[in-house]
Amino acid sequence: MKVKIILMLLLISTIVSGCSRIMRKDTSKGEVEPITLFEYNNAYYEYLDDEYLEVHDIYREITQEDLGDEIYEIPSGTIGHDSAYDHSKVYEYKAFNSNAIVVVDKKGLYQVFGFCNFIDDQPNDAKRILEVYNVTSPEDIVCIEEFSPYAVNKIGITVPQTVNIFKDKEYIEHFYSEYKDMKDVGSDQYEEDAFGDVTEEQWQNGYDAYLEGQRDFYLNLTNGLRIKLSFYPEIGYMDGYLAHYKITEEFSEFLSNKTSH
Repeated sequence: MKVKIILMLLLISTIVSGCSRIMRKDTSKGEVEPITLFEYNNAYYEYLDDEYLEVHDIYREITQEDLGDEIYEIPSGTIGHDSAYDHSKVYEYKAFNSNAIVVVDKKGLYQVFGFCNFIDDQPNDAKRILEVYNVTSPEDIVCIEEFSPYAVNKIGITVPQTVNIFKDKEYIEHFYSEYKDMKDVGSDQYEEDAFGDVTEEQWQNGYDAYLEGQRDFYLNLTNGLRIKLSFYPEIGYMDGYLAHYKITEEFSEFLSNKTSH
């Protein structure tokens, strides 16, 4: 059973991480290609595709006026197998005022890269994520959107659906006060708490009871970016950026029972 649990955890981690996916399909060739990323400041930075840019309202055409300070130069051989990035300069993206989004100058072509995840094996406590996005108080959050990732539309197709949009200051302050102090318990503790009682037969039958009632929360920030967190009420956990946060019953009830303001 241990192997099945580890495989499931790897799948969950991929879904909730800052990376958009492990592999990306090149639709023009019908092939699957590795994502493009580089290492900087103890983190992976991934090339952001058009879908991500659209969701975050990040415009594609970047000029020198959008560039902040030069912060890095990509060494040879550190970004996939594309040598075109060798010695490319990396700049701050002035519009977002955070370490979450940077601009890479690929031989005169400006490309947007975003924070994917940390490289080290230290716990991904919420504080580390908030620092990357330059969030220091609830005032840095415009609103919080709640999504149901497994909602079914009128013709029976499963599509993410907005459940609530919270703009009320009290709600945002409460959410932020809980999240900022969350500690990553690590995979071993998470496995024991969430799946310790799951039988071999349940795994063989495609155990997914922990997904019941799942909600995804997007913290929409004043700098235009978003932090995504997934809440699993059945197991009392919240996940984000490869971290596993065991939350209190009070906060779980707060998330489950609140409606839009």
